[in-house]
Amino acid sequence: MELATIKNFPPNIILIEDDSVQCKMIERGLCATGATITPVISKVALSKVRYADCFVVDLDLGAGEVGAEWIITECQKRKQWKPQVVIYTGCSDELFVSIKNMFVQFGFKNVVIISKRVPNSLVLLCEAVSAKLADRKSNASILQPNFTKNGLPDNIKINDWSLYQPVLQPQVCAKSSHIISAEVLCRMVLASGEIVSPQYFLPTLKKQGLITKLTLVMIEKSIKEIYEHMNYPIDISFNIDYDCLQCEGFVNTLCQTIDSLDYPTSKITLELTENGYSRDLSIYKSLIYLRVKGYQISIDDFATGFACLSTLLEFPFNEIKIDRKHIVSLSTNKKIRAYLRAIEVFSSELGISVVVEGVETLAQREQVSDYNFDKIQGFFYGKPIFIPEFCRLLSKQNSEIC
Repeated sequence: MELATIKNFPPNIILIEDDSVQCKMIERGLCATGATITPVISKVALSKVRYADCFVVDLDLGAGEVGAEWIITECQKRKQWKPQVVIYTGCSDELFVSIKNMFVQFGFKNVVIISKRVPNSLVLLCEAVSAKLADRKSNASILQPNFTKNGLPDNIKINDWSLYQPVLQPQVCAKSSHIISAEVLCRMVLASGEIVSPQYFLPTLKKQGLITKLTLVMIEKSIKEIYEHMNYPIDISFNIDYDCLQCEGFVNTLCQTIDSLDYPTSKITLELTENGYSRDLSIYKSLIYLRVKGYQISIDDFATGFACLSTLLEFPFNEIKIDRKHIVSLSTNKKIRAYLRAIEVFSSELGISVVVEGVETLAQREQVSDYNFDKIQGFFYGKPIFIPEFCRLLSKQNSEIC
């Protein structure tokens, strides 16, 4: 069974809108994306759609309200579909979180809600859709693989560590917009040069207890590549699952690996994901030990799961990352704005750095600049790229600054 790449399919936006005038206006606005726009006004019509990159749905109209159910039902039938969802609505800000949670509960991620009640709402709608498609366009060789019943791509060994390669996503200074660090992410690269997205292999690795091994592989590969292409260490961060911290010997192996590569611990941030989170004594001891060794410890996706203010007070964290889901509704949700202002205050008082994730548009960048945060990360500044390309980009920036 062959693997089909995204680049073999034109971008397809499914527009669920039963007002013909409004539909035409949105279609005209979305033409600039270069995508195919497919208006849908019935469940039968949606069932005939072969592929969807993004759904745009008006929740205020009859078809839109039913359309939300259509989207969820159809995507549950087609497990290979991983579309983005942009919602266009005139409902109150207070309902935004509930609407988004409805989609999240059914496996949708990165849902964006655009309010009709703000100025230039149609422009914001088109901008949001363009941002969603930008990821697809900039990663045109990422695969949409066919799966076996076990969830693995055909003919690919999940424990073939030579297939996994590190990529770096830039993190910029919130004040200067200069690249000052990067997050290490993982991609599976096939012999053909095509790339498989993490969503297709991480769940299987976790299920088979291989996530600890992948973490150590990524740490070693990325450090070696950075030293190969730069003559000095750069600030980088790695995602660490709590399951790794509870794995006997992991922390010692991690420290020994990094020490053997002669990489300064002060240049490394360990981002803790919430999977497997607990307040076990082993977690406390591991985090304290890592801080004593000089590592920076960060909470990823702050306030989306376990992570809250009490966590900051209990554990030796010195950085938090604000999840992108808080950024996408920043312009329309006053509760989110108040929440970010509170983070700004207590992080300053506690001496904790703040990284804002998921900034994809100029409008979002301008909104985030109203807060005194430290770093920004997102497609507005750069997609994840392979280490040689990142090092060239950083070297070019530094030479221009000098």
